[in-house]
Amino acid sequence: MSIVQDMRQALPDTLAPEIRELKARLNAIEKRMDQVDSRMERNESAADRRHSEVLNAIRDMMEITHLRERIARLEAEREAKLPHSA
Repeated sequence: MSIVQDMRQALPDTLAPEIRELKARLNAIEKRMDQVDSRMERNESAADRRHSEVLNAIRDMMEITHLRERIARLEAEREAKLPHSA
């Protein structure tokens, strides 16, 4: 047998266990990344919900502020039209 043939046979035998180990490690990393992706998606959904809730609360507060201003203006107008006792 020539040296080249010996090397061609020895190389796969030597590298095969390491390649299997690397594949197993890569599979474990991919599984972990899938778990991280799932967790990130859940967190993003929760953040989106909270963001919507905050925006709705801000809109409600703005509406309440607007209504208070209207009431104050109407009360001032009504007060201005009432005769004042001296």
